[in-house]
Amino acid sequence: VGKAKGGKPQLRIDETRKREAVAMQRARSGDVPALGVLLMLYLGLRQGEVAARVARDVDDDGRVLWIPSGKTRNAKRRLKIPEQVRPLVLARIEGQESDAPIFYPAHHKTHHNGYYVAQLARLCRMAGVPVVCPHSLRGMHATLALEGGATSDAVAKALGHGSFEMTKTHYASASSVANNESCRVAAALAG
Repeated sequence: VGKAKGGKPQLRIDETRKREAVAMQRARSGDVPALGVLLMLYLGLRQGEVAARVARDVDDDGRVLWIPSGKTRNAKRRLKIPEQVRPLVLARIEGQESDAPIFYPAHHKTHHNGYYVAQLARLCRMAGVPVVCPHSLRGMHATLALEGGATSDAVAKALGHGSFEMTKTHYASASSVANNESCRVAAALAG
């Protein structure tokens, strides 16, 4: 009562690197949920967006991931697949029918909300970092993107938000927003 929602707890950057390293190693050995977790972090995807992807959503020789629909009107977007996971995504869709799920077990008839919760918890424990929920990966994506110099508008669009206000309130850490603004002021003053 009286406290505004402020997003999910996030790992620290070094903890995120540890978990990312474990997920990458597992994904390279064929662990499909680990690849899904990497895409949540790298692209800021919701767990439902990862689970709903089918082979035809991977386009341009593995460079593009289409999100044709989602939770909101703004969720429809086209995202660039990072080069470090592109070969893994291409291997995953090889020989698949166009409507075959690629990051969720085909034998499950409906998407179970606990699937990626359990998979991410497993990877966090393997990395020796605190367990976080899949939604916190969207926040870490926003935080890291802002820290890396991305514009607030670009971060909001990557997450499928209509404006940066939603991203700022619920996803990006307050310090990353402030750091991003400070860097822009310094860059403007430098010419």
